[in-house]
Amino acid sequence: MPEPTQGNALTTPDFWGDEFWKLNRDAVPELEIDPDHREFSWLHRFLQQHLPRRPDARLLELGCHPGRYLWYFHTYFGYEVEGVEYVAPAAELTHQALKAHDIEVPIHAADLFDFQPDSDELFDVVCSFGVVEHFADVEPVIRRHGELARPGGLVVIAIPNHAGVNGTVLKWIQPEVYAVHNHMSFRDLKDAIDANAELDYVAGGYLGHFSLAPSNLCPHLRQRLPWKVYALFERIYNGCVRVAHYLPNSRWFSPNAVVVARRRSHDTR
Repeated sequence: MPEPTQGNALTTPDFWGDEFWKLNRDAVPELEIDPDHREFSWLHRFLQQHLPRRPDARLLELGCHPGRYLWYFHTYFGYEVEGVEYVAPAAELTHQALKAHDIEVPIHAADLFDFQPDSDELFDVVCSFGVVEHFADVEPVIRRHGELARPGGLVVIAIPNHAGVNGTVLKWIQPEVYAVHNHMSFRDLKDAIDANAELDYVAGGYLGHFSLAPSNLCPHLRQRLPWKVYALFERIYNGCVRVAHYLPNSRWFSPNAVVVARRRSHDTR
C-alpha cells in the first residue's frame, strides 16, 4: 500500500494551494520551451541522449503544473503524455493550457501515491521535475515513480541543486522556502536509486554550468530593488552566466541534478 504523501512530505496541501493562487490567479500559463535556451539546453541534450524517440511511447509526469514539460515531450519527442497534479485547480489550469496548444491529454488531480492506472496502462517514461526534494525520505517517492513505469521503462527525476550555492542563497533570502526542501545532492539522489531493488541506474549528474534560478534570487530582488538597480544587477548576473559557461558541471554551481533509471523486467538482481 503506498504511503500517503502527507505523512512524509515537507509541505501540506494548503501550502501548495496558497502558492498556486498567489502565483497564478487564473492566468493560463505560457508553455513553450526553447530547447536552445541557456537555462534548458543542458537538460534537452541529456534527455535526447537517454530517452527513446518513439511516437507511441507513453509518458507520465508527476507534479505536472503548469504543463511545460508535457508540452515539451509531446512536441519534441512525440510522446503520448499524461500528468498527475496534487492541487486540483492547478490540474485544471494545466489541462486548459495544454488544450490551448491543441494538446488534449488526461491531467489527473490526485496525490501521486493515490493515482492508480490499470496494470496494462503503465508508462514507458515516468518523470518529475522538482517533486522528490519536497519529501523528507525520498525512497518511497522514488519507488512510486518505478511502480508507475512498465517493466523496462524509464524513470527520470530532476531536482534543484540546493546542496551548493543555490541552497546557501535560498536559505539566506527565503528561509521559509528553504525549509520545505530536502537539500539533497546528486550523490544522495543516486544512492536512493541504488537502494531501490526494482530500478537500475542508467545515467545522471549535475547539469548546467551556473545559474541562480533555483535560489529564487532574481524574482526576490526584482520585487525589492528600484528598477534601475535591478537592471544593473541583471546585466552583471547575465555576464556571470555567460562567463560561467566555461565552468564544469559541479555540486557547487550547477542549478540541477538529474538521474535516469530503468525499471527491472524481472525481480532478481
